[in-house]
Amino acid sequence: MESVVPSDFTGNNLGKSGDWVVCFGAEWCGFCRAFRPKFEKLEGQVKGTLAWADVSDSENPLWESFHLEVIPTVVVFRGGAVHWRRDGKSMRGLSDGDITDIKAATL
Repeated sequence: MESVVPSDFTGNNLGKSGDWVVCFGAEWCGFCRAFRPKFEKLEGQVKGTLAWADVSDSENPLWESFHLEVIPTVVVFRGGAVHWRRDGKSMRGLSDGDITDIKAATL
């Protein structure tokens, strides 16, 4: 799985070509830690490159650029632009049903 950092983005566009499935998460977030292995298993099951955007630092500009309120949050980019987004739910994160929806969003 790839990593993306703030310098890979311009506003809410990803400066990489092709399709990318990016999960915004943090080390301190228990829901993110539980979701990451499920997200990593999507490798080869989705169209595009899987990437993790570590927003562990509350000063990370991606919080503001993407108006992140709950993590993990998954964004599918096509040609650098946001194609689809799923925000985690407060006190729940993302579920197995969200994994199914992520797969469908990449087709």
